[in-house]
Amino acid sequence: MTVRRNTLTNISNPSVRDKSPLFTRFSAVFIVITVMLGFFASQLLGLYGAAKAVLPAADTMSTSELMLEGGEQGLVVSVSVLLSGALLVAMTFLIIRLKASGLRQVMDYLGIRHFGLSNLWIGLGLLAVFTVINEVVTAMLDRTPMAFVDPLFASTDVKWLLITVIVVVAPLYEELVFRGLLWSVIAEQFTRPKGIVIASLISSVLFAAVHLQYGLYEMAAIVVLALIFCYMRLRSKSLLLPIVLHMINNAVAMMLYLWLGSGA
Repeated sequence: MTVRRNTLTNISNPSVRDKSPLFTRFSAVFIVITVMLGFFASQLLGLYGAAKAVLPAADTMSTSELMLEGGEQGLVVSVSVLLSGALLVAMTFLIIRLKASGLRQVMDYLGIRHFGLSNLWIGLGLLAVFTVINEVVTAMLDRTPMAFVDPLFASTDVKWLLITVIVVVAPLYEELVFRGLLWSVIAEQFTRPKGIVIASLISSVLFAAVHLQYGLYEMAAIVVLALIFCYMRLRSKSLLLPIVLHMINNAVAMMLYLWLGSGA
């Protein structure tokens, strides 16, 4: 009876941690800083490598010229996303694997497990509400958040690859980094529900901060979207659901972009 009473206390008391943290608080701070620096570094390295491989006159161009011209070329950006994504996925798994006892613990730590259909419908409902409100406000403010895609579409014949990296590849590695690694690292440093709130807020703000192609309104909207992903990550106990919702969000944004006459 004593064992059962203690077990019920642990479940009902949000101040009791489910298990010991995988990382210390000092390690957590170091990981957050390292991952953010690594995120930007991987993007720069990916862009440089892609420009070097794709641009015809790459051998005669300086590094700054490669980066500037490459950033306007759809094929270069597509290849760079693939390269930087591969680097970030490898970094994410490596960081956790250094402390985890095996691949199973790595997967559990990231939350890579199945999710229920009911949670999918809830996530889709929240995403639909967000999309409608965001589109209305964007139209009222006369914003064009997808304008940065125009030169990318105009400069490449391989539009399918650009669409693929935006809709599939970017959501995959972004969720692994922000709702997977960083969310888990931060959340485990505090008791519940405090850790969940702190992890959701910090990871969402950091997620918005890496989207430098957008203005302040769009970045604020990204924070809200990220919080929805965090909620569904918590509710479903699965990272796969935010990945699916992120892909759907980007697919809807791309369809609206094409439907409104851009990207032809």
